Amino acid sequence: METNTAVLLHPLDVHEPLPRAMNDPFCYVVHSLCRRAAKAVAHFIESNDSLGRTLAEGKMLGVLVARETTGRVGFLAAYSGRLGSGGRPADDTTAADAAQRAADTFFVPPIYDARQHGSRFVRGEDVLAEMNVCIEALERQAADETRQRQVDTLKEQARAAIDHWRELMRAAKQRRDMLRRQGQAPETLVAESQWQKAELHRLRELWQQRIAAAEAPLAEARQRLETLCQRRRRYSDALQRWLFDQYVLTNAAGQRLPLRRVVALGTPPLQQRLKPDSTPMPPAATGDCCAPKLLQYAYSHGLQPLQIAEFWWKPQPSGAHGDMAAARTTAAAAETRHHGAFYPACHSRCLLILPWMLSGLDIEPPAPRAAGRELVIGIAYEDEHLIVVDKPAGLLSVPNDTDETSLVEIMNGCKHPASTRHPKPCYPVHRLDQDTSGLLLMVKDAALVARVQRAFACREVRKEYVAVVEGRPAVPDTNIAAADGWHRIDLPLRADIDDRPRQMVDHACGKPSATLWTIDDNSPDRSGTPRRTATTRLRLRPLTGRTHQLRVHCAHPEGLGCPIVGDRLYGHDSSAGLMAGGRLMLHACRLCFTHPVSGQTIDISSTPPF
Repeated sequence: METNTAVLLHPLDVHEPLPRAMNDPFCYVVHSLCRRAAKAVAHFIESNDSLGRTLAEGKMLGVLVARETTGRVGFLAAYSGRLGSGGRPADDTTAADAAQRAADTFFVPPIYDARQHGSRFVRGEDVLAEMNVCIEALERQAADETRQRQVDTLKEQARAAIDHWRELMRAAKQRRDMLRRQGQAPETLVAESQWQKAELHRLRELWQQRIAAAEAPLAEARQRLETLCQRRRRYSDALQRWLFDQYVLTNAAGQRLPLRRVVALGTPPLQQRLKPDSTPMPPAATGDCCAPKLLQYAYSHGLQPLQIAEFWWKPQPSGAHGDMAAARTTAAAAETRHHGAFYPACHSRCLLILPWMLSGLDIEPPAPRAAGRELVIGIAYEDEHLIVVDKPAGLLSVPNDTDETSLVEIMNGCKHPASTRHPKPCYPVHRLDQDTSGLLLMVKDAALVARVQRAFACREVRKEYVAVVEGRPAVPDTNIAAADGWHRIDLPLRADIDDRPRQMVDHACGKPSATLWTIDDNSPDRSGTPRRTATTRLRLRPLTGRTHQLRVHCAHPEGLGCPIVGDRLYGHDSSAGLMAGGRLMLHACRLCFTHPVSGQTIDISSTPPF
């Protein structure tokens, strides 16, 4: 490891005992030292106009509290990706340069600076930009509306001409049939029929030639477009592979490996499908998130990582503070993060490399979910065909690719003492999020699985949840009023492919999702208290079953704009401490469905544990 002076280790006042172990960046409680460091980062940004304007587009920031060999404790800061990638005007070079110069004095550098002048990556991007210009021109040629209209017109004319000739042939055949009945010589009639058929064939060929001539420029442009797109794909993949090979990562044990080798080591299922000498292609920008940057800089400068945290930076525009309606208007359509809130490291990229980079450090156990708690699994309903379980928060519904225990494994005795195994195998027909508690239906007969799942898909099962949210939601114009005091939220959702399992609102490509909501009659009105400390109890009825639907509908500015308390993905980190245990305050409190065998209505309720 290098041990040169870490000039970007910023001073930090330490008033408390230092943590004994590094926190888990994917599931953690924010340490007071990290909060203090984050305030220092905010102060630096707010005191630099050009940097503040650039970061106002929205950026994930990170801090790493670290200690020098001399014992001095400070913090490092990083931003994800690169500056100005969120839509800043391309010609604003002066402001961009000023922002970059300010950032270079405060934030750690990238693991590999692909943007350095004259680098292979910059030249490669120039080549790709030229290809993109050509592709756009070919796309315009391939979609030439004027020429396409000419082709369509020719096709209509051809169809009309051929149909007209066929009508003439039908009339001529009727005339020939009459002449045959009158005894006319058949030779003349057959010759006429053959001539008309040959003329139809010549007519078709003539129009096909005319249409092909008109279509030729379009077909040529499409062929050239397909060829160039394939060439661009191959060139881009090669450039991306070269770029990843420049990222040489370091871990706490002093080991150094190229990024793609680290990914291969950390993904056994993928590694099994690879050839012995091959390595996987990670998602683009892997290694450019905050946590890898911070750890790499710390290791290369002989610093001991102590605590890490990441937070979202996107302040509301001036005048929008305290005005939730204005905040909804100015927020990005897909945004479900909150300014200043802390979030875990991303799964899509960081989960591939951070476990290896943390090797050699003492890591705290993840912030408690199911671990450390007594798992109390209640049975809310049971007969010979069905069982409805009251799932505790923090327990997976079904197994995943981790070693965590799931409800299905417990019920079937796979990861639980045999004495608690259910007498019959239990098959889940729907799921609850790991952090959500409440009623979950399972069947005891595999033949019933498809039938009950179909009932869920057809919205024949009524589900109701209780949630405690931050603040007190209003009924904005984007919500549709429903009967009996219920209101409706409609937002199209899709997976955030850059940060699974997070979901995002996407009006272009998202799938429809709908939720009815109302304020619980038992909810105290605390609207007079400060917003970050006020909470409201809601009842929620999902009409669709999208992943994280209720959490996004509550948190998103186009929904309620009030995150569920304790939501680590979409809420404010401070909300986790408002209630005992820091759990997600969401509970599936009611299931109402038609029994798949008896046909009776089954209506089951569960009291929320909060």
